[in-house]
Amino acid sequence: MLLQKIAPKFTEQMDITIHHTAVLKSIRRRVNRMLNSCHDHKLLALMDVKGFDPEEVTVKVKDGKVKVSAEHEEEHRTLRGKEYNYTNLTKEISLPPGVHEEEVMYTVGPSSMVKIETPRKCFPCLLSLI
Repeated sequence: MLLQKIAPKFTEQMDITIHHTAVLKSIRRRVNRMLNSCHDHKLLALMDVKGFDPEEVTVKVKDGKVKVSAEHEEEHRTLRGKEYNYTNLTKEISLPPGVHEEEVMYTVGPSSMVKIETPRKCFPCLLSLI
């Protein structure tokens, strides 16, 4: 009788453990693929800022972190008056060991991507697709 009560719970726990193990293996494979495919070890991060114009994006490097912020405002006239839509975005990464704040470079491209890099190689590449 006791075995009949314990067996379903044990089987359920085994299924959960197997699922978590499979998820961890999948994540590990994706990270390894990302690191192996990163040939440019100077690249620190790529950040998507889709929906924002390049002049609406600011990048600040301070306290060992790179902070990307973007703000967009739209004004619409309606029968009731003016309506405003505000959109903002903030993304942040920590600099890897050995990378100094003053050597971080960034570009905001027309493809809505912020590319953050360092002039010297830092391994492993911390390619952040945030």
